[in-house]
Amino acid sequence: MPDPFDADKGYFRTVFDAFPSPVFVVDQDVRVLEANAAAPGAFGERDVFLKKLCGDMVRCVHCWKTGAACGTTEACKACVVRNSVGKTFAGNQIVRRKTEILQVTNGEPEELHVLVSTSPFEFAGTQYVLLVLEDITELTELRGVIPICCHCGKVRNDDDYWERVESYMSRHLDVGFTHGICPDCLEKHYPDRPE
Repeated sequence: MPDPFDADKGYFRTVFDAFPSPVFVVDQDVRVLEANAAAPGAFGERDVFLKKLCGDMVRCVHCWKTGAACGTTEACKACVVRNSVGKTFAGNQIVRRKTEILQVTNGEPEELHVLVSTSPFEFAGTQYVLLVLEDITELTELRGVIPICCHCGKVRNDDDYWERVESYMSRHLDVGFTHGICPDCLEKHYPDRPE
């Protein structure tokens, strides 16, 4: 691979390293070819993970358990990182998805919530993907506790506004709702209904 950092090392490297989230240049095998300054703090020493597959870099529990290479386990078929990179290469499109990565930390599995972003680029006639892994674990945990009114069931959002559960959930979790009526409410609100 021609080194895209050689052309104008000062400017490009400065911009690349200015990103506060770990950013990687990867190939179609999801092999890490380059990384910015934020990457080593999140995933270990730069020299250790360069030229390695992404699963090895993030210490994926599926590879660790089996001793298999990244991309070869049954779990790899559903890997959001691997599939996002593949989709970006296949369709030359930007992909953003949330996922949980089970990584090994001090010999124990640990869940890491990540926003995965992939973006295609070409250099010297070769296609690459920028892979951004933003740790959203703390944000996910904070959103895990939602204040709800004990009387009407509305929830308080981040702006201290009380809204219906359906509105809140559909905005934050990308879920839709349909309405029905439970047996208790049917009896309470429609006691004289015909059988």
